[in-house]
Amino acid sequence: MRWLRRTKKLSPAPTVPVDYPTGTCVQTEKGVFFIKGKFRFRVTSDRILTSWQYPFVIRSSEDACARYRIAGKLGFRQGTLIQDLSNGKMYLISENLRRQIVSPDFFDVMLFPRDKIIQVSPQEVALHKEGENITWQLPPTSLQAGA
Repeated sequence: MRWLRRTKKLSPAPTVPVDYPTGTCVQTEKGVFFIKGKFRFRVTSDRILTSWQYPFVIRSSEDACARYRIAGKLGFRQGTLIQDLSNGKMYLISENLRRQIVSPDFFDVMLFPRDKIIQVSPQEVALHKEGENITWQLPPTSLQAGA
């Protein structure tokens, strides 16, 4: 990997309250946050940040974000596939719930790419409440039906 030297000096972070629009991702001296309305949600890992695919994170400060109350932790984006490293269970994040994939046919039926699964810690899995299991199955073929 080749490192490039930064030639442009970073502008200072704002120190007065700023009205950030919903959907903005900011980094203050206390971490990275997702802005939603009058609240901000803490981003606790690079894996969560990656799942949201933000094109950029805005440099900010706690003073600039003073209007936004910390409301909790941000989970994974809808449609993200995750795998708990402690037990190997795979989940699809849907409607802010983690839905365990219990059928191997899921990937064939729904065409979700296995190579996009993000391996995560049990603490990251716990950011989402448990939802119903996903039990997709392929319809029987003539060979399976005994024809």
